[in-house]
Amino acid sequence: MRIFSLAAIAAIALGVTLAGSPSSAAQSGNASSLHKKILGFQNPETGEFEPLVRAVPDASSTTPTTGTVEVTLTITLKTALPKNGSVNCGANLTAMSENETTFAYAYWYEQAYTTATVSGSTATCTVNVPYSWVIPAASSTVKNSVTGMYAVQMNSASTGTTGSTVDPTGTVRYSSGGFLSGAIPATGSTSKYSLSVVI
Repeated sequence: MRIFSLAAIAAIALGVTLAGSPSSAAQSGNASSLHKKILGFQNPETGEFEPLVRAVPDASSTTPTTGTVEVTLTITLKTALPKNGSVNCGANLTAMSENETTFAYAYWYEQAYTTATVSGSTATCTVNVPYSWVIPAASSTVKNSVTGMYAVQMNSASTGTTGSTVDPTGTVRYSSGGFLSGAIPATGSTSKYSLSVVI
């Protein structure tokens, strides 16, 4: 069984995010110098490169896997919170399904954010990440898994707003880590995690 690292998944997601639209690539004037990247692996038996095939589940025959991951963070503030500053919390989930016979794979990504409540040298927040994934059923050849990461960011005072989002002047402290790695929870469930963080 091949294990895709979280860094690899993040690199894939970042690549998709940074790729932009075809029209913006065409407008850059450098489109002819871009090369299409192909994800794949080296077959240990033949030594040849084999591209991964992106699996698209049949939505008509698969019931969505749904649920919520609730992450409660208790944050010890070793760094003084700047006047009018804030502490923001985030959590994300990456689910992956891989068919070990066909090497087809699919992945899903969810994220959510909130602002922590600060009292003295302690900040607390609860981030709820709901999900609904049309994911193939696990079997002896289909392996499904999910990983979860959290992030806590202390910001200096805001400079105003863009729409409904506060624009911080800068990040003072940042911490992140994993809290989940394993099987996808039963559909319809709420999985709760409590974490302690120091920034």
